[in-house]
Amino acid sequence: MTLKEDREREKSRREALGKFLYNLAQTCFTAMVVGAVVTYFMANVKTSVFISLFLMGVIATAVFAYLGNYILKK
Repeated sequence: MTLKEDREREKSRREALGKFLYNLAQTCFTAMVVGAVVTYFMANVKTSVFISLFLMGVIATAVFAYLGNYILKK
């Protein structure tokens, strides 16, 4: 293969991985953050459990979004 083809392939891999990490961040936000909020209001859940799930979801979402952004900008 030529150098141009290798660069194009590497670029498409980075884009796919970046998109995957962004989608993972969206899924994590939906499952953990929105799920925790809905469960908190619909069921009788302890506040400490709610806060821990909420914070873990926010942190995981931020990490996945940061990694996706880092890979896409590299």
